[in-house]
Amino acid sequence: MIYNFEYELKLMLSETEYENLLMLKGCDSFKQINYYFDTENLDYFNLKTAIRIRIIDETYELTVKTKNPDKGATGVIVMDEKNKPIDKEKGRALILGESDIMEHLPADVLISQNKLSCIGTITTIRKKICITEGLPMAELDKSIYANTTDYELEWEISENEYNKAIESLGTAGILLEDRKNSLSKYGRLIGMLRKEK
Repeated sequence: MIYNFEYELKLMLSETEYENLLMLKGCDSFKQINYYFDTENLDYFNLKTAIRIRIIDETYELTVKTKNPDKGATGVIVMDEKNKPIDKEKGRALILGESDIMEHLPADVLISQNKLSCIGTITTIRKKICITEGLPMAELDKSIYANTTDYELEWEISENEYNKAIESLGTAGILLEDRKNSLSKYGRLIGMLRKEK
């Protein structure tokens, strides 16, 4: 698996804020589907770890994300991420439970002997947008899961770019004051699934 350290500004948006940001210069929107895996007792979720298969345009990728204990600035989530491309046939078998996903995870991720299965799906329409010149493109997401739709901005920046990013968001009408920190997509999915029980 390929290791990645992620320092990401994550903000929940209102539908109006989302629509306004959609007007910014950016790339065409695309669809991604995330299938999340855990044990029946949510052993991985309880340890702040998400295991998913993401599909974009028939390309499958297995990812393990673990919340890093380092605290980021306001609105920032710091994650350790491991990624591994998988072929379509293998990906489908894992999603359907016809193959054991544990065989594809690194040894340091295997914290439970309990069986992992697909516990939920999130479909996201994503658009990369340019909020300000000189900073990376941000990702604007509309996510649909568990009979709900929400809107989010994800922006992978460096710690050195944080202040400029916050200033740029303020200029675009997105203020951090009184805004809840965004849970991960997986955290929001689990929250909705618990409500349904």
